[in-house]
Order: sequence, then C-alpha cells, then structure tokens
Amino acid sequence: MTYSGQSRGGTLAGLKGHFSIINASKKELPRGSQFIVRGQIQTIAHAFAGLLTGLVFAIALVYLLIVMNFHRGLTPSSFLWHCPPRLAGLVWFLS
Repeated sequence: MTYSGQSRGGTLAGLKGHFSIINASKKELPRGSQFIVRGQIQTIAHAFAGLLTGLVFAIALVYLLIVMNFHRGLTPSSFLWHCPPRLAGLVWFLS
C-alpha cells in the first residue's frame, strides 16, 4: 500500500479502512504493545481540535458581549442564530 502523491486527508481516509482490522487485532498484540498514528496527520488533527475550541470560545464571548449590550438572554441568541444566513445572503448579493 502506497500513499505517495496523495493529500494527507486522502491518506488518512485510506488508513481508516485499515483501522478496523488493527482494532480487531489489538487483542492479539503482545502485552504493552500499542498502535498509534503519528506524524503530520496527528499534528493536523491537533490543530483542527484547537481551531474548533477557539471557535467555540469566540462564539461564547460574542454571545456574552451581546447579552451585556442588550441586558437580555433571548435577543442575542436570536441575533447569533440568524447571522449565518444573513452573511450568506450578503455574499450572494455582492457576487
């Protein structure tokens, strides 16, 4: 099996098919042995996890700032819920 010339996402997708075989054979591994995916795939997965965490904290911070501005909890949730469609419409209108 060779993955040269593929993107890292394509390589990971190819390896995921083999993970079920590896997980099934983990019981047959000698005691103390383990299978770990390392390298750039691990770094990219860690970076995306940090990006998702930062995005969640940013949305929470914006929500709290809007709550402080409106002095209510329901109005900011409605405002944040309707922002993505508004932005999509704006981009569509400007293109």
